[in-house]
Amino acid sequence: MNRFIVPNVIFALLCMSAIYFSSLKWTIPLTFMLVPVVFTALNVFMYKWVKGAVEKSPMRFVNAFMSTVTIKLLFTAAVVALLIVLYPSSKAPLALGTFFIYIGVTVILSRALLKIK
Repeated sequence: MNRFIVPNVIFALLCMSAIYFSSLKWTIPLTFMLVPVVFTALNVFMYKWVKGAVEKSPMRFVNAFMSTVTIKLLFTAAVVALLIVLYPSSKAPLALGTFFIYIGVTVILSRALLKIK
């Protein structure tokens, strides 16, 4: 489990520092720093859920994995919509940043579950 949590925390910290330094140049609200933290917590919860399905059967693993990808994708769309409503002047940076965070946590989850080195 620690091999999964450490990359998530490092990724969240990298995202938060990138958000901070990009907010110096562009108008990005600092409340956007909560997005990597929320995605990391969601990723850890989903990992535990899919890890439990791995032990039961391959069919449950595939269903659980595809469900996590779908849930995260819909959650990403909801976060982007909320951020655009709250901060309409920063549409592009917030949408692209959220998308890159989604890609990062999905890659971390896939790598941990499929043991890709």
